[in-house]
Amino acid sequence: MNKTEAAQYLECSPRAIERYVSSGKLAARYERGKTGNVLALDVEELERFKAELNAPTFPNIAAHIAADNARQSPTEAPTMSRAIVPSPNLQTRVESDYSAIMRLLEVAATTQANAQATTADKSRNAPTVPTENKLLLTLPECSALTGLSRGVLRAAIDGGSLKAAQIGRGWKVKRRDLESYIEEL
Repeated sequence: MNKTEAAQYLECSPRAIERYVSSGKLAARYERGKTGNVLALDVEELERFKAELNAPTFPNIAAHIAADNARQSPTEAPTMSRAIVPSPNLQTRVESDYSAIMRLLEVAATTQANAQATTADKSRNAPTVPTENKLLLTLPECSALTGLSRGVLRAAIDGGSLKAAQIGRGWKVKRRDLESYIEEL
């Protein structure tokens, strides 16, 4: 059976078949085809693998219950509460997994709290100066102070009637230059 037929048989993609073969889950061989080597899969191997894929991945609770009931003394009648309780090994594994998950959640919560505290510390330590006390203003600050749009301010800068310097990626305007520009309007 070729790769495409095997993919249809297993109800998966041809790429999944390639992954199963490369990981060793499926045995395959390459045969000479018209255009090159072709992946060939054995039907019995595919049937075995399909049964393995369709097998339940959760523990067989019925088997655990039967094993627990078999361990009871013969005089003791199986009770409903006894039949529901999983085996001690399964109970221990569940408790262990639960405690591991809870520890991971605690670590995640602590890490998130630390990150938020660090961000808050950085923003608290940064000096904040009100716009009215700044000597150099950005274009949005100039626009907020004057009521003129950023486009009008940029046109004034390009036309030379408003002095400004490009620092980094933004424009900075001296407060006194902005005031003199406004007086000239």
